[in-house]
Amino acid sequence: MAETLEDLLQRLNIKTWDLLLVGDGSGSRWEQPAGWACVAIERSRQQLGRANDSGGGEQLRRKVFYGAVNDGTVNFAELMAYFAPLSWYAAKTEKFDGPLVLPREVHILTDSQYVQKMMTGRMPKTHAAFWLAYNIYNRLGFRLNWHWLPRNDIALNRYVDAISRKARLLLQNPGSVLI
Repeated sequence: MAETLEDLLQRLNIKTWDLLLVGDGSGSRWEQPAGWACVAIERSRQQLGRANDSGGGEQLRRKVFYGAVNDGTVNFAELMAYFAPLSWYAAKTEKFDGPLVLPREVHILTDSQYVQKMMTGRMPKTHAAFWLAYNIYNRLGFRLNWHWLPRNDIALNRYVDAISRKARLLLQNPGSVLI
């Protein structure tokens, strides 16, 4: 039986969240293409971003992000997987007039121990430009919570793994079809 989103949140002890990101990167070394993919699950209320959350219930919205570059490492791709969804979410929350409910709780699920340890301060921060970019989201009022899950632990990880690989292979074989 497949694990539900509620079961996953309970297993990871995630009680408060606004955005859940499940991403993956695909690549090897510089001079080779790299791809990434991420599923963003947005927990929205009747009027997302407003301080008054009375009534209306909540809805979940999923959005898939993916991309590739002709030259990048696997760690670069792993970090890139979350940049586009966070940029989209930050731009979306800025569009609302009225007070925003801050902080925004963002939980990021990665199968890369390198990324999780680096972003939680448990190893030196390489890829400094990414680290600085993610730090700006913290300054904007986004609490970024990084979680590591083993590869293939959840269905969404298998999904983004397949998309990130296809995005990378598209650049290796320009005549191929992505999906």
